Amino acid sequence: MNLQEASIKHVEDCIESGYAHILGSLLDPSKACSHVLDDICWTDLSKEEVYPFLDVMPINRDEPNNLILLLPPFNHKKFK
Repeated sequence: MNLQEASIKHVEDCIESGYAHILGSLLDPSKACSHVLDDICWTDLSKEEVYPFLDVMPINRDEPNNLILLLPPFNHKKFK
């Protein structure tokens, strides 16, 4: 698995385990989606880890929004 594949899997796993009630679930279709992913931003936490956060938008764009989802750090050391 390369760095890109691993970082995507990290984000998908985090969404599934902690934010499926917001973004829906591929594993559990009963969890409805109220927001969609607009952007993924990464910030350096250390030389070995980056911190992803997700900018999401409500499906109903008329609703006010200030929701940003913080994910656990991703360790990219083994991919360098």
